Amino acid sequence: MLRVEIEVPSSNTPSVLIEATRWVRANYSGLMHVKVVCGELIDKGQHIATITDPYGKFRYPVNAPHNGYIINVNEASLVYQGDAIFNISTDKTTGHGKNEAEEEV
Repeated sequence: MLRVEIEVPSSNTPSVLIEATRWVRANYSGLMHVKVVCGELIDKGQHIATITDPYGKFRYPVNAPHNGYIINVNEASLVYQGDAIFNISTDKTTGHGKNEAEEEV
């Protein structure tokens, strides 16, 4: 609750209704280098992270499985196979995908 003398600024961006999300899980263990931020709108196939080994000999790109907004990002630098690494919306208002089971990338 705000005091009466505090003016609340109006929002310049429209709200987005998100009805469902899907988790993207790591297919490999290694060091994760994230390429996107929370709240970003991404497209299917967009490069959103890279998983590497400590020596730089193995590089696995993580691509977006569908269009949507990044809701959550696992910021841990070390990930294990099967870890949830991204939560991405399946927003109907912008024509992004259908609500399906969790998908591995």
